[in-house]
Amino acid sequence: MAMATASSVVISRFVKLDELASGGCGVVYRARDRRSGEIVAMKCIRSYRDDCGELVDRSDFDREVAAMEVCRGHPYIVQPRAHGRCDDGEAVLVMEFVGPTLRQVLRRERGGRTRRSELEVRVAMRQLLSGAKRMHDAGLMHRDLKPDNVLVDARGNLKICDLGLSQSTASPPPYSNPIGTRWYCAPEILLGFLNN
Repeated sequence: MAMATASSVVISRFVKLDELASGGCGVVYRARDRRSGEIVAMKCIRSYRDDCGELVDRSDFDREVAAMEVCRGHPYIVQPRAHGRCDDGEAVLVMEFVGPTLRQVLRRERGGRTRRSELEVRVAMRQLLSGAKRMHDAGLMHRDLKPDNVLVDARGNLKICDLGLSQSTASPPPYSNPIGTRWYCAPEILLGFLNN
């Protein structure tokens, strides 16, 4: 299924049901496709204006859309459904609905004192590495892979999400710009070894 690209007309196909998460840049909703009935995740990225009143470009949104399209069809990367910009400048990305983040699942398991078996951990790692490899094969680095950016579906499979900080591996260094989450960065990036 090709990702629909258009404006408010395409986005109006989806009905917001409830808020899943929010942050400084926008809100993610659970939504329903009016045509198919599919439950989806709808990421709405707020537009904002600079000091001169000009609409600020949302390059993270464009990067995320491009990265998702390049990785389309991979079972361990969240799949896109539609995207567009509304009349008010808000950018909207509609994706498959997966489930909670890996961080939420791990916290719940820790609270219940349950532990994953070694086999379950190996399967999970294989899934994450497969998704990361797909990105790398496509010439992309995620740059913020952490439990908050991995979703867990109803069967326990993992899917990488939030590709907005991804960067082409063909881009020249430095890669140690303050991007991503410090506690999940590779030591060589934190120490600046890749800048030379």
